[in-house]
Amino acid sequence: MEDGHKYDAPEPEEETRNKGIGYAVLGILVVVIMVLIATGTVQIFDM
Repeated sequence: MEDGHKYDAPEPEEETRNKGIGYAVLGILVVVIMVLIATGTVQIFDM
Protein backbone atom coordinates (compact mmCIF):
# COMPACT_ATOMS: atom_id res chain seq x y z
CA MET A 1 0.00 0.00 0.00
CA GLU A 2 1.40 3.40 -0.99
CA ASP A 3 1.40 6.15 1.63
CA GLY A 4 1.85 8.96 -0.89
CA HIS A 5 5.37 9.86 0.24
CA LYS A 6 8.55 9.49 -1.74
CA TYR A 7 11.66 8.65 0.22
CA ASP A 8 15.24 9.46 -0.71
CA ALA A 9 17.72 6.67 -1.09
CA PRO A 10 20.28 6.37 1.72
CA GLU A 11 23.40 8.49 1.29
CA PRO A 12 26.51 6.82 -0.06
CA GLU A 13 29.16 6.05 2.56
CA GLU A 14 31.61 8.55 1.04
CA GLU A 15 29.11 11.41 1.23
CA THR A 16 28.35 10.63 4.88
CA ARG A 17 32.08 10.59 5.70
CA ASN A 18 32.65 13.90 3.87
CA LYS A 19 29.84 15.55 5.84
CA GLY A 20 31.37 14.31 9.09
CA ILE A 21 34.77 15.73 8.16
CA GLY A 22 33.16 19.04 7.22
CA TYR A 23 31.35 19.30 10.55
CA ALA A 24 34.53 18.39 12.44
CA VAL A 25 36.52 21.13 10.66
CA LEU A 26 33.77 23.65 11.32
CA GLY A 27 33.63 22.66 15.00
CA ILE A 28 37.40 22.97 15.41
CA LEU A 29 37.33 26.40 13.74
CA VAL A 30 34.60 27.61 16.12
CA VAL A 31 36.53 26.33 19.15
CA VAL A 32 39.74 28.05 18.00
CA ILE A 33 37.90 31.35 17.50
CA MET A 34 36.29 31.04 20.95
CA VAL A 35 39.67 30.38 22.57
CA LEU A 36 41.20 33.39 20.80
CA ILE A 37 38.34 35.60 22.00
CA ALA A 38 38.58 34.24 25.56
CA THR A 39 42.34 34.88 25.76
CA GLY A 40 41.96 38.42 24.42
CA THR A 41 43.94 37.80 21.24
CA VAL A 42 40.92 38.76 19.16
CA GLN A 43 38.85 41.67 20.44
CA ILE A 44 35.16 41.85 19.63
CA PHE A 45 34.33 45.12 21.46
CA ASP A 46 36.62 48.07 22.00
CA MET A 47 36.78 48.72 25.74
